Amino acid sequence: MYSGFLVCKRRSHLVSYIKMKNRHEQKLIVLSLLLLLAFNLPLVLLFDKAEAIGGIPIIYFYFFSLWVFSVLVSLLVIKRYYE
Repeated sequence: MYSGFLVCKRRSHLVSYIKMKNRHEQKLIVLSLLLLLAFNLPLVLLFDKAEAIGGIPIIYFYFFSLWVFSVLVSLLVIKRYYE
């Protein structure tokens, strides 16, 4: 039937367990749009320089910091969803 989900006799009751709140969905959508803009080529080319931060090229530092930021923000949103 529904593997991985709590099975109830009423479908509306089951949907309430599966569905995320709209505000949490909206936060994740905004995060996705910001990441789409951040990984856009014209913005990425701004960081494509020969300079380095602590021996790491700036573009690698930019990608890694965006990745860490997205993981942490997603973690906060999802953690608040499960409280």
